Amino acid sequence: MNSLSKIESELSLAKSQLSAFNSRHTASSATRTRAHLLVISKECNALRKAILAESKTSKASRAEKKKTKKVAPEQQEPVDAEEPDVTA
Repeated sequence: MNSLSKIESELSLAKSQLSAFNSRHTASSATRTRAHLLVISKECNALRKAILAESKTSKASRAEKKKTKKVAPEQQEPVDAEEPDVTA
């Protein structure tokens, strides 16, 4: 199960436990609600870190591609300039 779908399922479970808490005011439903919210928090952090890591790798690969496109002047092949024929 991917992170986003797990967050959505935990959110629906938290909503149902919260409605149970609001109607009955039981400590167990409050505990279950907080547990679901903790799982949501952990999944959000994991997803955020995965997105950040992917962003850094794609940024690094773009920078590497840009770097290879720009060739330093000392690495460029010299251009042979022919002397003009001067016959006068």
